[in-house]
Amino acid sequence: MEFDENGVTILEFQDCLGDENIKAYLHALGIDTADVWTLFKLLDVDKGNVIDLDEFVSGVLRMKGFAKGCDLAKLGYEQKVLHDELSKFMRRTDQSFVLLKDPSSAQRRMSTGSCAGDDGESETN
Repeated sequence: MEFDENGVTILEFQDCLGDENIKAYLHALGIDTADVWTLFKLLDVDKGNVIDLDEFVSGVLRMKGFAKGCDLAKLGYEQKVLHDELSKFMRRTDQSFVLLKDPSSAQRRMSTGSCAGDDGESETN
């Protein structure tokens, strides 16, 4: 693979992955080349739609080897935390829309002291 001062575009990258030597090298490092688009996007850290030499080298080193169980568990945990936070946000947003649609509902909630969401958190969270 040759890198000029402009780097490598997705089309050039795809052509390079047609070379059996490059495919074999990346496969030996544990990098799957079946999905060219995803591989390109993972290497293109600055989102410039071009991979320069530094991005390629650092990306290949970062992706070298197969994911470990600990890596997958960490991703699963982080995904669950994000899901829970998004669910709370969506509940609060839905409650706010109800209050906006029916102002008398807001007055009833204020008079009963019911300012917390379904999950027991205050609306300011």
